[in-house]
Amino acid sequence: MRIQTFNYDADVEKALLWQYENATELRDLVARQQYWVNENQRDFWQKWFDTVFNLNTADDFGLAVWSIILGLPLFVEIKPDSPHKAIFGFDPYYKNFNNGVFTSEIQTDITLTIEERRLILKLRYFQMTTRCGLVEVNENLQRIFESKGDVYVIDNYAVGGVDFSIDYYFSYVPSPNFLNVLRIFDILPRPATSKIANIFIP
Repeated sequence: MRIQTFNYDADVEKALLWQYENATELRDLVARQQYWVNENQRDFWQKWFDTVFNLNTADDFGLAVWSIILGLPLFVEIKPDSPHKAIFGFDPYYKNFNNGVFTSEIQTDITLTIEERRLILKLRYFQMTTRCGLVEVNENLQRIFESKGDVYVIDNYAVGGVDFSIDYYFSYVPSPNFLNVLRIFDILPRPATSKIANIFIP
């Protein structure tokens, strides 16, 4: 994300006419006004820029604002599985022993670290504001995951046929919660009509 820089300074003393250069009380009043402007305008907007507007430095509140703007919840509820779901286990007839899955009997929440939330929101922002061509995706993945490690995507060209799929490669091991959120909300950018076939993790 490229963010325009703003100058929040306001020089109140510019409003002081040269005729009043020697008016000490008026100059003192203007100086106090300048102090108030610095504290309540310049510093306020600079702090707002850093903690809310800039995704690279936003705090918890700023990330919550961005999650509303981008329509992406940062706290994900995982509802318990149905009691009728076939699960892995030694039931009386072993009917699900070879093909069952594990289950969750209680509702749980997926929570992410502040840095993981920042990454998720950056991915969603990129996904919503670009056409997601492969070159563009790889360039932005390098920027988004710069502090973590290399993440890139490769097109699976089919020999003699068509394969509209891509693979993601991570050079570091993301947390299971982070990967779950990527899967649940389909956040990893990809070109239109392409599907993500595999995510490779070291």
